[in-house]
Amino acid sequence: MLSDAWAFLVIREAFFGAKRFEEFRSGLEITRATLTDRLRRLVHEGIMREFPYSSTLSRVEYKLTKAGIELYPMFMSMMQFGDRWLETSKSGPLQLIHESCNCVSKPIVTCSCCEQRFSARDVSYVDGPGAGRIPAEAPRRSRRTADDFMRGRPSSVSRTLEVIGDRWSFLILREAFYGHTRFDQVHSELGIATNILTDRLARLVDHGVFRKEMYQDAPERYEYLLTPMGADLHGPLLMIMAWGDRWRSQGRPPMLLRHDACEKIFTPVVVCNRCGEAISAFSMKYRMRYNPEKFGGRKSSRAVPGRI
Repeated sequence: MLSDAWAFLVIREAFFGAKRFEEFRSGLEITRATLTDRLRRLVHEGIMREFPYSSTLSRVEYKLTKAGIELYPMFMSMMQFGDRWLETSKSGPLQLIHESCNCVSKPIVTCSCCEQRFSARDVSYVDGPGAGRIPAEAPRRSRRTADDFMRGRPSSVSRTLEVIGDRWSFLILREAFYGHTRFDQVHSELGIATNILTDRLARLVDHGVFRKEMYQDAPERYEYLLTPMGADLHGPLLMIMAWGDRWRSQGRPPMLLRHDACEKIFTPVVVCNRCGEAISAFSMKYRMRYNPEKFGGRKSSRAVPGRI
């Protein structure tokens, strides 16, 4: 769902308060046909719902469902990654304020059991009730360009999705966290065409997610190791997993997470780095660090139903 740039952008504008068709269209400069298609898909996927707002005309507003609103912590984890690694300025496009403690907040991902921050090295993977294997299907061909996620307003989430939003890149990154660092290992696990795998690995190296290290010189063979930047994607990927487990696994998550420090099975949670309270779309405010007149909206606002 998030690998489709237009679907993501529509969700993002909903977090900024867009509800009506023309609000989405003017904010994104999207064609009517494309917007109609993405709104229909998001309603079908249970991310948005239609609400009539005119008794005389069949016009509707599009509002986020509970499943849609619960994308917010995931987006926050991607926003923090984008702010740390991908923003060219010293600060990101938005400054977040956690209303509960009234502090400027930089949300972090923590263990739900011991409430401590963790890294990829601190987590073990355990088969869940839905564990198994399915063949990877080739994604539909798309004319998407690298900057499609960057349409409209500035967004650190968009910058993060430029790196991991491509389906194959996401799966390759997932394999890296499983410990599969060599070309043949990833190729065997995913059944991906060699030319596509070569291309995506080169992109991830260019983005700074992987570094190449030779392990054999006759012939030359390389393994692809996570950089500190790449390792920092662990939190956003686990938040994507947590959302999928809640809303797409029918109660049978494929994989469980064990925090080695507390030795418990846990769920990743995004919390305020100042007070430690779990954040939600309803507890955050933001200040824009860019001119909002170019994109609509005010310079600051309460995040209801969650604004990023």
